Amino acid sequence: MSGVLDSREQLRRVASHHEAVGDQRAAAATLHRLAVELSDAGLFDTCRDCFDRARSMFANLDERDELALVEMDFARAWSRSGDHAAALAYGEHALALRRELGNDAHLAAALDNLGLLHAAAGDRRTAIELIELSLPLAERCGDDAGLRTALCNLASMCEGGKLFERALDYYERALPLVERAGARDEIAAVLDSLGWLYWACNHLESAITFTTRALAMYEEDGVTDKVAELQARLEKIVGGHGDPSGDN
Repeated sequence: MSGVLDSREQLRRVASHHEAVGDQRAAAATLHRLAVELSDAGLFDTCRDCFDRARSMFANLDERDELALVEMDFARAWSRSGDHAAALAYGEHALALRRELGNDAHLAAALDNLGLLHAAAGDRRTAIELIELSLPLAERCGDDAGLRTALCNLASMCEGGKLFERALDYYERALPLVERAGARDEIAAVLDSLGWLYWACNHLESAITFTTRALAMYEEDGVTDKVAELQARLEKIVGGHGDPSGDN
């Protein structure tokens, strides 16, 4: 804990130094970093002043790209605090800045992030609509990482809303991107979700195929709780027993 506190104090000192020598951009960047660290630690009341100071500095410098980053991170901090109205207001402002700047990759990320804020506020429909808008932008600029994230977010939201066929489509589109990225835990999670969704949609052959692939990865990686879960799922699918909705 002392190391964390020392890190925060160091950031405060660095920001003060930059302000003292008149380097407002470096001061704002350091305050932004400190604000995010405080927010991630759940110290919302403490992080607000850092966010506000960073926002003010970047606005005075007309650094709209940096201001958009701060606004979206501040929106996430408000969301974590439970004030979803404030979160959405800051998120909308960040999105407006991104639209003005015209960078497709950044605009796609802002749409995705604003969608997540709406989801956190309980508005799944608007969340899905916003994230869907990000897909052609990410595709057009070749942002595979952003496209992969958006597709997985959409799939998860559709799955949670029992829009299973739509969730299947998004996970199927995401799978080759996830496989290219090479993160085994993410690949296994997508295969796992595909297996469950195909079962829920009564596509049993595909359910067995994807569940078996996920199970093999979990076995190789020693994820024992998932191994037991998927072994039980396969038994139910093959035997024609059980309610898929109770297995996820």
